[in-house]
Amino acid sequence: YHETRCGSTLVANMLSSIPQNIIWSESTAPWKVLHTCKDCQFRQIVKYMRLMMTLIGRKPNPAISNLPNKSRLFFKLQSSEGIEIISKAFPDVPWMFLFREPVEVMISRLGAQRLGMEGKHDLVTKNLKKLEAKRDAKKQQTEVKHANTLAQYCKLAIKASEMYPGKGLMVEYSHLPSVIWDVALPKHFNIKIDDEELEALNKATNVYSKATESDKTGFKEDTKEKHDIASESVKLAAENILGPLYNELQSMQTWLK
Repeated sequence: YHETRCGSTLVANMLSSIPQNIIWSESTAPWKVLHTCKDCQFRQIVKYMRLMMTLIGRKPNPAISNLPNKSRLFFKLQSSEGIEIISKAFPDVPWMFLFREPVEVMISRLGAQRLGMEGKHDLVTKNLKKLEAKRDAKKQQTEVKHANTLAQYCKLAIKASEMYPGKGLMVEYSHLPSVIWDVALPKHFNIKIDDEELEALNKATNVYSKATESDKTGFKEDTKEKHDIASESVKLAAENILGPLYNELQSMQTWLK
């Protein structure tokens, strides 16, 4: 689960670099279970979610598939929507929630969604600067809307962590990628990583996770740049709406202690 725009694609790419892993990255199937049956009761949706994820997570039959032996299953969801349903369906399965410093995630989300340029880092930054120079009072409501959406994702993760103690691992973007092989896999998911798998994980971090196959550019650290181009309305929405939740999530990173 994740807050969006906070490293989830990087983590999915890292996990998919290991042949033994099955990765469903933002599959539409869980979303459809959540939203298709408007009249279904909670327990029914839990039942359908358990059935759907069990079916699509089955190991490939080696007799009819040329895929390597798969022994681990991971789902990367679109956000933390559905975390209560999935946790109820699989109460013993550990999970992770990725989050990011409020201004950084706001700028990243606004830049990509306004421009329709997911993954085009340089163009997003360049054109976002132009947009910020043309602000008006009406557009400021966009920042509040996005901050409230992000806040809801954070609240869902916090609530699930409280309902299922020990099952959720809170991870801030700044700790990627090493937290995956140092903490998440060996200590939280109880998966031992050998030297070959560690090499694969490291290699997967050398490519910007949102780049297309035809445009494989290296990851660029842009924390300072995001703060520099953030408007006052972005900073206010980030501080007032997301700030308290961000602080709470940071305190829930018990693996740092």
